Amino acid sequence: MTRLFTISEIKHLVKESTRERLLFYEQSDINQQIALDHELGFEAILTGNGDEKILLPEDGTVIYLFRGQNQEHMPCYPSLYRETPRPLTISEIFTWRMKLTLFRDMLDTYPIVDKFFKRHNFKVDYEGLAQHYGLLTPVLDLTSNIDIALFFATCWYDPEEDCYKPFDDGKEHEGILYLFCPLRANEPIPLKIDDFMKENITPIGLQPFLRPARQKGYALHIPKGKSTKSWAYRFKFSNEDSLEYYNLFQEGHDLWIYDILAEKTKKIAKITEFSYEAFARTYEEFRPKGVSRTKLKKALAIEGISLTKYAEAVYFSEDEKDEAIRKWNSGEGKQFCDIIGRRPWHEEIGEHKTISEENGQHHVEIGPINHYRTLKMLAETAFLGMLAHPEGPDKAEWINYKNTPNETHRLLTKKEQEWTLVPACLVNLFAKKYLREEDYVILK
Repeated sequence: MTRLFTISEIKHLVKESTRERLLFYEQSDINQQIALDHELGFEAILTGNGDEKILLPEDGTVIYLFRGQNQEHMPCYPSLYRETPRPLTISEIFTWRMKLTLFRDMLDTYPIVDKFFKRHNFKVDYEGLAQHYGLLTPVLDLTSNIDIALFFATCWYDPEEDCYKPFDDGKEHEGILYLFCPLRANEPIPLKIDDFMKENITPIGLQPFLRPARQKGYALHIPKGKSTKSWAYRFKFSNEDSLEYYNLFQEGHDLWIYDILAEKTKKIAKITEFSYEAFARTYEEFRPKGVSRTKLKKALAIEGISLTKYAEAVYFSEDEKDEAIRKWNSGEGKQFCDIIGRRPWHEEIGEHKTISEENGQHHVEIGPINHYRTLKMLAETAFLGMLAHPEGPDKAEWINYKNTPNETHRLLTKKEQEWTLVPACLVNLFAKKYLREEDYVILK
């Protein structure tokens, strides 16, 4: 019989399991509180793709990512591939892909995307935003915050009012909390270090619209035919537990932000007429295997989807864009930039000379300043933690709903299995704000 935990038991088990894999300076509650007191919100991290940066939630070393549900769905699929009440047809899936194309086109016209994010090479996660704002995607939402996951596990979504509500039926309920290790990314086999947060699990983080940021969002990308592989705790919760989490996040308003993007996305979700140009671009990017253009067009027509030379699209009006710029320049831009920091660092070069072993004095030669940490640096830290504690979270159950085989491309060659020297580096302990007024003001 599967054990049902209490919420407090789960939080204790996760906290202790996490502590065993943290670096020594992160292990004490006092140091964790000091770091929390100095958090800005998000750190700009280089992805390794040129000057591209992601705005990652400041959560210290991320050992686990979480997903909470108030009922277990077997298998656990992204919304695009769910089988209830029935699986979507190829043409229905393609229609949602076309809606994603329109969603991206719309976002690219938004001033904060065009004149701030792209200007600073901050990554815009179109698919992650689409998932958070209601389009069907091949993505499952994850979070780096266990309480946020438990909110979604203990409250229920009301589609009529587009909001979350607490359970108030006087009954005890069962929820499930999934735990994912970013180093394993939906697999039991660890990633290669250069693939950290670039494969099945990717950060969404701070975006031009705030819903993913408030949820400290990450994305789990699952191809069609596969499902989640993760650890999990099943737990029981009461109406009082549900109300507690509902109130913890201000009746859900802290997490479920309703803004202009939510309104626009609802309109995109209802579109049934697309341009030939949108069809062609979507087909090039998401070509269904073994399905020709002609066959797909016929299937779309059967589903009630029409293609025309010119189709009405959803965009931000000029007035809406002007208003966005006005608000951004009048204070929203500064507030946005005040929660973005970076942690400069220097790599140790040359010889490490000991001056006094007794006094702990050493002479260290360091290289030039690097303004941003990298995903590879975060991966190296996470791998050190996994060496200290390679097991999963205590008493958690490993779930592989479809018993799909492990990804063989992750198996390391003999050379890749050799020990790697991680260069020592001197890193700022806390992120510092660096964006000034001239960095965010938008000129028309």
